[in-house]
Amino acid sequence: MPFTYHCHSGEFCLHASGKLEEVIMQAISLGFKVIGLSEHAPRNRTEDLYPEEVNVEYLAESFSNYVLEARKLKTKYKDQIEILIGMETEWILGGISDNQIGFLKEFDLEFIVGSLHHVKGIPIDFSKELYTKAIEVCGGINLLYENYFQEQFDMVDKLRPDIIGHFDLIRMFGDGHPLSSKAYEIVNRTVDLAISYGALFEINSRAYKKSLPYPYPHPDVLKIIIDKGGKLTVSDDSHSPDQLALFYPLMVEYLLEMNIQTIYYLTKDQSTNKVIVKEYENFFDDRFWASNIS
Repeated sequence: MPFTYHCHSGEFCLHASGKLEEVIMQAISLGFKVIGLSEHAPRNRTEDLYPEEVNVEYLAESFSNYVLEARKLKTKYKDQIEILIGMETEWILGGISDNQIGFLKEFDLEFIVGSLHHVKGIPIDFSKELYTKAIEVCGGINLLYENYFQEQFDMVDKLRPDIIGHFDLIRMFGDGHPLSSKAYEIVNRTVDLAISYGALFEINSRAYKKSLPYPYPHPDVLKIIIDKGGKLTVSDDSHSPDQLALFYPLMVEYLLEMNIQTIYYLTKDQSTNKVIVKEYENFFDDRFWASNIS
């Protein structure tokens, strides 16, 4: 039973491809029993738009349409797969921030993936050029990392996401740059905070697509999470139906190398109608791995 709680479709994310229903159909064909949908929360300032985006009104309308479509699919495929409807956060200083709690309530969402894609308002995962600009604005790569992890802490503190998304995404264009002692200090605080309210930490396989040697988070950060007793889940951060479970075999090898023995997942408690965390028993013995790991 592979699964993901972090995925996108081209229908509601302009840098992705494929329809949301195609994502669901692919998940069913792969043997998923549960999938969490997590299109991006709409940004609300013109200056925060990506090049392919038209205006903030479009983003707001697209997100509303996403929730409507997801609910239709949840009903349509309820006998084949459990679908949870959530969102991935956008946390930008001076822009979208606390009002994402409003999205959670307005759209009656079932979970949040807490992710950070900007530092001091600059996208750090869009291009090497913007990453370099963020380094310059912060005053050096050490300060970029430290600002990233501080803004991440603030996001976790305010939004209390159910899943912490690609914890060290800042490493995408970092060329292996190590974390400073201050960055590690902030990481430890964030991990403690997330554990205190029961968040899951995703092992995000999309890092392999970016030619990084490890999924997010890398071993140094993952070891902190493990040593503190943090609960782990898995995600593909897919941006098209054919990317579901992409690099999962490599990711499982990484989990085994890190001596991880327990994986958790989100599901709906039918008696309370609330999303709960459950341990996935015998995760590494699933038939999916036997047929996909050489």
